[in-house]
Amino acid sequence: MFLTVLCVGIDSTVLSVALPTLAKSLRASEPDLQWFSSGYFLVLAAAMLPAGLLGDRYGHKKVFLLSLGLFAVGSAACAFSTSVAEFMAARVLLGLAGAGVIVMAISSLTVLFSREERPKAVGILAAGNFLAMPIGPILGGWILTNFWWGWVFLVNVPVALIGLVAAAALLPEFRASQRPGFDLTGVAASVLGLVAVTYGLIRAGEDGWSNPGALLMIFVGIAILVGFLGLVLGAAVGAPSLIVVTEAISGSWVPYLTWPPVLAVVTVVMAVIAVSTLGPTACLLALDSDR
Repeated sequence: MFLTVLCVGIDSTVLSVALPTLAKSLRASEPDLQWFSSGYFLVLAAAMLPAGLLGDRYGHKKVFLLSLGLFAVGSAACAFSTSVAEFMAARVLLGLAGAGVIVMAISSLTVLFSREERPKAVGILAAGNFLAMPIGPILGGWILTNFWWGWVFLVNVPVALIGLVAAAALLPEFRASQRPGFDLTGVAASVLGLVAVTYGLIRAGEDGWSNPGALLMIFVGIAILVGFLGLVLGAAVGAPSLIVVTEAISGSWVPYLTWPPVLAVVTVVMAVIAVSTLGPTACLLALDSDR
């Protein structure tokens, strides 16, 4: 579990040092380069809660294995992309897969560890995400200096495949005790809130924290998430409006509503800082030097 979360985290941060090379190899413009990172984070944030719901409906192990397989495919697709459109599509696939990996990895702690052991297990997973922040740029810089740029993404493939084999052999299947329905209102609220916060952070990283539009998006997203959480808690004590959501997350809603979004948002903040500091100037220099 640690390696899979670390793999997703590294993919989030390694892109910052690969942008100049991608600018030359894919003939990408500055807006293209910004969306290589932004598109990934927006999809990652948007897919967090739906991934948890799918796990409860169809089985957490199935969703985890599918997510790991898609992450390997998306990483290979990034490495062998020959155009901006292909690379962007591969990054979107990585965002979807990454959300499934993070949510399913955290939810699996409830069956792999006792109540007393879970705080330590969550801490180890969180450590993997934090370690990815310095490891990603360092590893990416070393690979770009010595090897073909595609290896920046291909290094994820064996890690994802090892995680897939290990999970298939060791992780028991588990799901919600009752097959949950699909609460479109609850899912839409959670997705909108996470996307708004993530987009606000991206805008703040690009345009500065004094940008009123970025701050407004962050505050709106937080307000939506707080309202969503309040409705879910109300449903837990008998309010009927979002009882389906409460059933969908079946007593283990705290990991879905707290740890995955927190890990994603922390990763977004660090990556936005890295991309906004290194990205535009370095990428423009790379484009100029290729002419």
